[in-house]
Amino acid sequence: MSDEWRPYVSASEVGDYLYCNHQWWLKRVEGVKPLAESVQRMEEGTHFHDEHWQDVRKVVRNEKVLYAIGALIITMMILLLLLTF
Repeated sequence: MSDEWRPYVSASEVGDYLYCNHQWWLKRVEGVKPLAESVQRMEEGTHFHDEHWQDVRKVVRNEKVLYAIGALIITMMILLLLLTF
């Protein structure tokens, strides 16, 4: 058993358990540490996902701008039609 046994479970540990309960058991109860290359791959994956999330946020922001411009154009067309009659 690990010397770091705690009577509580953090939210990230719940996520770890849901992802793979055996992995959680090995890490928390047995005290098994991941290999250095696994840690590096996880860090690279985290970096990739952070960059991807930034790209997603840019797309969402651009979509909002396009919707606002479209709404403005439609409003101007309606006003132009009302003024011409």
